[in-house]
Amino acid sequence: MTGDLLKGLWGTLANDATLAALLSTYTPLGGTAGPAIFFNRGPRDTTMPYIVLSGDANVEETPATERFSCGVDIFDESPSGISVLAIGKRIEKLWDFQTPSIANVTMLGIMRQSKTLVPDEDENIQHLHMQFIVRYCRNDLY
Repeated sequence: MTGDLLKGLWGTLANDATLAALLSTYTPLGGTAGPAIFFNRGPRDTTMPYIVLSGDANVEETPATERFSCGVDIFDESPSGISVLAIGKRIEKLWDFQTPSIANVTMLGIMRQSKTLVPDEDENIQHLHMQFIVRYCRNDLY
């Protein structure tokens, strides 16, 4: 279920022209070019700026309503954090106002839990980490 949720969240980001304009473009081998948004880690041959999404295990609250934690890491090669903050702000806006379409799932809400600029040993690499709690209802249970 977490994989389906991450794909739905990814789709909301990947289909937004404003966010795509803020990111680099990546073309996987034999694939189609698109905004640089990845699961778990970015490929070595990608250019900055890019986004990495990750999801933690579900935390069950009731049989039908569940939640999971979604990490978002934004990287850019820049002397300031302005670009990663702008990308982060766009992600928050998208997830506040657009409900991802996922089979057998109704989204109840996506709330940002934390937002941290992470120091890098290279002072020109900017890294913003955001953590979100995603609440959803599994329609396939009832």
